[in-house]
Amino acid sequence: MNKWIKVAALSMALPLSLSVNAQNMEMGQGHHRGGMKQIMTQLDLSDAQQQQVRDIMQQMKGSMDRASRQAMRAEHQAERLALLTAPEFDEAKAKDMIERHQATMTERKLQMLRTQHEIYQVLTPEQQAKFADLMAQGKGRGKRQ
Repeated sequence: MNKWIKVAALSMALPLSLSVNAQNMEMGQGHHRGGMKQIMTQLDLSDAQQQQVRDIMQQMKGSMDRASRQAMRAEHQAERLALLTAPEFDEAKAKDMIERHQATMTERKLQMLRTQHEIYQVLTPEQQAKFADLMAQGKGRGKRQ
């Protein structure tokens, strides 16, 4: 009996949580928003430092524009849908798709870390110490919703 109550409660809660998450994403409140930006606002950057950070961020963003990212995402979704709707599951294709996706994600994370390193180099020693403290407190992870 308890098992069925738990199943019923979960089946009611899941659609609600998905709805709230979708609303948050539409309003720009995704779980990764605000991390580094939040830290930068707490470091009292000079005007020159702010400009350097903007330049670094612009350079990173320029490496792949929004249209390219959307095209890659659409291509991945189409490939995934084709795999899921095929009459027979093709494990080799699935593994290949996963490996390519992981390679892309690895490259993105590497680029993000490289960018953060460049920004860190712009900071004074005092700002670097404060940056390290904020990161240790988990301030660089962004908002969790």
